[in-house]
Amino acid sequence: MCTEVMRFESRDDFEQVYLHDLPGGGVFVPTDKAYGLGDMVSIKLCFPEIPEGIQLRGRVVWRRPATRWRGSLQPGVGISLEKAEPEKIQFLVRYCEGRLEARRGKSRRIPVDFDVDFSTSDNWYRGKATNISREGIFIATDAPVLVGETLILRFFIDKSAPPDQCYGRVVWQSARSSEAGIGVELEYKTAHGKQQIYNFVKRIEESLIQRAE
Repeated sequence: MCTEVMRFESRDDFEQVYLHDLPGGGVFVPTDKAYGLGDMVSIKLCFPEIPEGIQLRGRVVWRRPATRWRGSLQPGVGISLEKAEPEKIQFLVRYCEGRLEARRGKSRRIPVDFDVDFSTSDNWYRGKATNISREGIFIATDAPVLVGETLILRFFIDKSAPPDQCYGRVVWQSARSSEAGIGVELEYKTAHGKQQIYNFVKRIEESLIQRAE
């Protein structure tokens, strides 16, 4: 499955390619690649405040081929987003429409995309964080872990720095083929580790709210 990376400088840029008319939402991807109708495509949407990107999946539902005429529309494909990812899609729509609001108490789940190493006992595995809040994180993985297990977690948020480490407990599992993984409730052993994650989540959330105002 191919991955298309799209970078936006503002929510207005994203609005230009978001396809509201598709049932579950969609994205126009400018490309010269010869995708076929029904092909599954992975899309990484990157914003200044989320440089690691938001990963989505969808299928090609229409194509706009390149032509030799000047001034013709940009070639590309229309991608219908998978309904299995409504949380990410709703987050993007709220951001696009300027409807993100500050929250008190628990923070919202924020779509992210960075590597996570985790250990159950003697075995280490690698997964991909797809959303995070101050209280928990979802890790896309097919590692054999069980609900209730305690994990050591290493977050590779900034690739130029050593991984941030904390602990968590597996509270639920997803076996869906579109995104198998585990929901982990974070447990902080030190005030420093807790503040690192709080600052990371707060920085992304505040940046998104400011961009949406």
